[in-house]
Amino acid sequence: MNIFTFLKKIFFSNLILNFQEVQGRNNENLSQKENKEQQTQEEKQIENNKAGMKYLSSYGNNLMKGLENISKTEKADDPEFQAFVKQVKEKISRLGKEFQELKQENIDILSGLKTFVEENETNFGIEVDNAGNVEKLDFSEEELENIENKDILSLPKEKRLQYVTKQKIDSDRVSSGEIKNLDFTFTFNGKLNNELYFKTTAGQVLPDEVGVVISNGVEYKRSGISGEFFSGNNRLTIREGTNIEITELRTKEELEQILQGFDSQVGNIKNDIQRKITLGALKRNIDSNIVLETFSKILEKTPENERKYKIEDLFTQFERIIGSYDLDKNNPEEVKKYLENDGNGNLKSFNQFVGKIDINNLQLREGDKGLLDLISVFESGGNYNSLYGKGSQTKIKFTDMTISQVLQFQDSYVAKGSASSAVGKYQFIRKTLRACVQATGISLDTKFNEETQDKLGLYLLKLRGLDKFKSGQMSVEQFQLNLSKEWASIPKDSGGKSFYAGDGLNAAHLPHKKIYSYLQNMRKNG
Repeated sequence: MNIFTFLKKIFFSNLILNFQEVQGRNNENLSQKENKEQQTQEEKQIENNKAGMKYLSSYGNNLMKGLENISKTEKADDPEFQAFVKQVKEKISRLGKEFQELKQENIDILSGLKTFVEENETNFGIEVDNAGNVEKLDFSEEELENIENKDILSLPKEKRLQYVTKQKIDSDRVSSGEIKNLDFTFTFNGKLNNELYFKTTAGQVLPDEVGVVISNGVEYKRSGISGEFFSGNNRLTIREGTNIEITELRTKEELEQILQGFDSQVGNIKNDIQRKITLGALKRNIDSNIVLETFSKILEKTPENERKYKIEDLFTQFERIIGSYDLDKNNPEEVKKYLENDGNGNLKSFNQFVGKIDINNLQLREGDKGLLDLISVFESGGNYNSLYGKGSQTKIKFTDMTISQVLQFQDSYVAKGSASSAVGKYQFIRKTLRACVQATGISLDTKFNEETQDKLGLYLLKLRGLDKFKSGQMSVEQFQLNLSKEWASIPKDSGGKSFYAGDGLNAAHLPHKKIYSYLQNMRKNG
């Protein structure tokens, strides 16, 4: 072995020894690091376990304290509620043992308890927050089956939304922008609440922060800060299953600034009722001069403890009229003209609308029946079971349905793609039928039979000026024009065109000479 080979062997031997030494130190360091990490993880698990147990203890204590307090109220005699309380107590006890046994973080273990509580809370009229605090709701699921719209309006606005949304949405989650999609429901324990279904509006339940929404592909903008939502003059209606997407929110600061401006405008009004009406009009972007006198007269007769609800109800009815009859609420003269201000501040049509005309007192005279029959020939072929696009159909018996069932059918029919909801002999579209129900006070459980349709048809004639026409206070031409706004098949004048010509749906089919001649004879015969 030469010296070069000898030196090379020593060099590589030392290199290997050095590498093994370094590797050994590295392995030792790695092992220490792993032990340290394992120790840190164990400490973390212990800390998290303690946090989980602390949270369970706090949540459970709050929950049980709240439930036991409610157990001392009328719920004391409710065996189902008492059974629910017992189950919650057992679950909390079992979870405590699981935390003790696991000795590790598992706050998710609480999810089962929370889910159980959430699935049952509305049934018993309670709401539990993330800290376990129990709040007694104003209405239980059972009570919601039969409450009225005025019961909802009696609540602060921020409490209303949870009762008419499928997800039981809290208004604050909408105001903050956390939730932007809502599905409405008026069915409780499998039963549709007709009163809420018919009367509850988007403006009544959506927080003032909501400015713009989209429903069924149509954008609706809020009127003012508290009013209804409109697309043009068409009002958004919420029904069973209606979905809306919130696309624009106002901040609380913006609202406060607007309200401060309103306060300065009403500050000098000394009469309390007039001040509240004026403020309500400002909030809804309504000219208060249109409604001030009429609303004041109604509210003066209203018990003081009901006035807050009544003011909101009156404005809701007013906006319903605007939406039902395509009026421009920003044109006071148009609204005043339609509502027939008699010079004494009485909006006759509005008073009729909110005054619940007794439909049973409407007498269908021969001439009135003849006019309705003439109109119906060109609207539905005289078929009481007529459906838009299927004038002669008889399979669907609307005459055997209640008004509520007809309204639900119309909502479903349009949701499935129909361009119109018109049904019956006089082709009632859904917003007209709802307006008729509101004006006459007829029960939603009333059969939509031949007699009901005829009486509602007569109401529409009267709404369009029948009595003034027959007494000579309205010309034949004006009455025909009014009728053409109600029934598209009637030409608006001698030109023979429908009032709604060009909308792609309606056209005048009744010859001008025929309707004009009939109205002339009707006037002569009284």
